[in-house]
Amino acid sequence: MKDSFDLGVDLPLDHPDLVGGLPLHGPNQWPDLEGFRAPVEAYFRAVRDCGLRLLTLFARSLAVSDDFFTRHYDNPTILMRMLHYPPQSPGAGGVHSKLRRIRQSAVVSAGRGR
Repeated sequence: MKDSFDLGVDLPLDHPDLVGGLPLHGPNQWPDLEGFRAPVEAYFRAVRDCGLRLLTLFARSLAVSDDFFTRHYDNPTILMRMLHYPPQSPGAGGVHSKLRRIRQSAVVSAGRGR
């Protein structure tokens, strides 16, 4: 069992992408928790900025202009999921037991030549 909070680029309801029906875009829905929104938005911006800097480094490594990739990121789809695993009761299978089963299923399927 886990709790999650998903967010993306915060767009107003009248943004052309939202009006046009582009999936995964729109305003974020924030919980009413004091001191939550500001640090989450700061972290989101920092990770986004890091990704854009990496794209610049990738471009340099390919000997193309620094904005070769970033010029296509005017309004990117960026999604972030924050997860919280509350304490589990003993014998509940552990936090990641479901993921282990999925991984084991994938290994078994691969072993059968699928």
